Amino acid sequence: MSNDVKVTARIPKAKGMKFIRFERIPLNKLSKRPGKNTSREAGFDQKNVDDFVTIMREEKYEPEYHIPPVVTVGPKGIYYIESGEHRYQAHLLMADDGYSEFKTFYAAVVEFQDEGGLSAEYWNEVWVTKENTQAAEFVRKSASKDDVANAVANLVKSKIINKDDNSIDLAIKNMGVSPNAGMFQTIKSKVWAKLGNGAKVVQGIHGKAAQAFVEKYAEQESLKNVPIPQTFKELDDADYDWRLLKKLIKLYVKSPKAFKDLLVVAHTNGADPNKVRLIRNRKADLLERFEREMREFINKIDTSGVPFKTNIVWQPQLDGEIDDENPYKVIGWKKSAGK
Repeated sequence: MSNDVKVTARIPKAKGMKFIRFERIPLNKLSKRPGKNTSREAGFDQKNVDDFVTIMREEKYEPEYHIPPVVTVGPKGIYYIESGEHRYQAHLLMADDGYSEFKTFYAAVVEFQDEGGLSAEYWNEVWVTKENTQAAEFVRKSASKDDVANAVANLVKSKIINKDDNSIDLAIKNMGVSPNAGMFQTIKSKVWAKLGNGAKVVQGIHGKAAQAFVEKYAEQESLKNVPIPQTFKELDDADYDWRLLKKLIKLYVKSPKAFKDLLVVAHTNGADPNKVRLIRNRKADLLERFEREMREFINKIDTSGVPFKTNIVWQPQLDGEIDDENPYKVIGWKKSAGK
């Protein structure tokens, strides 16, 4: 394989990062940066290294095509690997096997700078944690929730950021996690757990774990019927509230007498401790509120004389339905006479 550039090299871009140059660096001039690599709590993945080796052996590795590994300049001609550990390990294996073209490591030389009131060290850690989300269709090991939490906790422990909610929220956001994503609060709880502040931790419960809990609880309490596991995310939730209510309505219709023995075991996800408490208080009268609304609804139907019936129309989607002359044509409803 030739070392000639086949495509235009892609320059890494990120807040707090200044690109200096591309360079092919001898492997003996590369080193891990001082201190633990905080981006991978579990260390590097050997399978990822093996996948890179396979691509290299098949002459499919074009380092210029993808966001390259990033290095910073250290003392005495040494370069610190800031991202690209898996590719570096693959290069070592290929060089040991006699592939001379892999005795150098193609990388982007950068330096990190203070920006936005945050230090160069901060932006360095942010890049190391999130860099694997930069490239698509390439061998990669994206940062997990634990990786992000570990990196943010280390920013606090290193006194690069303050130990407060705002600083931690900003760091998680800068590492590529949207505040609106369900995993955001999960990561934040993991950060506080790593910092030893249990009062700010909410243990997430997902999928099979919730079902397993209620089954064990039913066994422990010798319950005749296994409780219904239920997730809540908001004080009032048109999705999760109605999932539960639909289940309860069906069970009530099936056996009103057995309904009084029914138990729901609920949990919250994506909420901080204060919101967890608010949700618990709000859901305490969920059924009572629903019953009041249903009674009012039924009474109105009985007294209004107007049938509860609505027309449903559809946007044109199928072959032959779309009318170029009438782009707002709908399917399934005709205007009644006099309307």
